[in-house]
Amino acid sequence: LREIGDRPCYLTIDLDVLTPAAIGGRLSTPAGPGLEWVELFEAVGYILRELNVVGADIVELNVPRGDQAQENSANPALLTLLLIQGLAEARRRG
Repeated sequence: LREIGDRPCYLTIDLDVLTPAAIGGRLSTPAGPGLEWVELFEAVGYILRELNVVGADIVELNVPRGDQAQENSANPALLTLLLIQGLAEARRRG
């Protein structure tokens, strides 16, 4: 992160980074073991606080493919809200 410094950067979150259990099968190309939601939320929060993130996106969610009743089904929306909040706070600071 030090190498990036204050340069503007863009954060892409590929949900393949999550464990299969965390995402409930809602991926097109699962990549094996990965993070749990809480770990991803912590990492994204840290990145938003430490870097000059000017934009972000979330990729690889395949809603029709997975278990809709799964308890983590709201987490992609929560991740989106975390990104919006972090970008808004950065704009106020900047």
